[in-house]
Amino acid sequence: MAIEALIEKHRQEILARWMDTILSTYSEQASAFFGKQKNQFSNPVGTRLGKNAAGLIEALVGGMETDVIHHHLDEIIQLRSVQEFSPSEAVGIVFYLKKAVRETLAESIGTDCRFEELLAFETKIDKLALYAFDIFMKYKEKLLEIQTNELKRMSKKLIERMNDMGPFSGVQS
Repeated sequence: MAIEALIEKHRQEILARWMDTILSTYSEQASAFFGKQKNQFSNPVGTRLGKNAAGLIEALVGGMETDVIHHHLDEIIQLRSVQEFSPSEAVGIVFYLKKAVRETLAESIGTDCRFEELLAFETKIDKLALYAFDIFMKYKEKLLEIQTNELKRMSKKLIERMNDMGPFSGVQS
C-alpha cells in the first residue's frame, strides 16, 4: 500500500497525534483549553490550529497544491508569529508531523509500504517547514514595521508636546 493511502487511512489518528504535540508547546492550561474547547468563538486559536493542520495533511496526501499549502501554513504560522515563540518553536511544529506519521504507521512502514516512500513524504514535510519559515519571517517583519511606525508616531507626538511646553509657551507678548 502506498504511503499516501496509509496516511489517508489513518488521517484522524495522525492529526490527533500531531495536534497533541502542537498543543504541548503551549502552557499546560492553554493546551488543555485549546484541546478540549471546540467552540470556534470561545477557542479561536485551537479551532484555527486544528482546521489548518487537518488541511495540511489533506493537501499533502492529495498532491501538494502550493496555494492550499500556503493558505493553511499561513493561518498557523501567523498565529504563532505573534505569540511568545522563538522562530524554531513557531516553525518547528511542522516537523512534528513526521513524528506523528512515523508513530501512527510504525507497524505498516516495514510491511505495507516502502521506506523510500516514507522518505519522499518526509521531504514534502521538510518543504512545508521552509515555507513556514518564510511565512514566519513575513509576519515578524510586518510586526516590526507596525511597532516602528507606532514608535515614530509616539515620538512625533512627544516632540509636539515638548514644543508646546517650550520656554516661551504661555508667555504673552
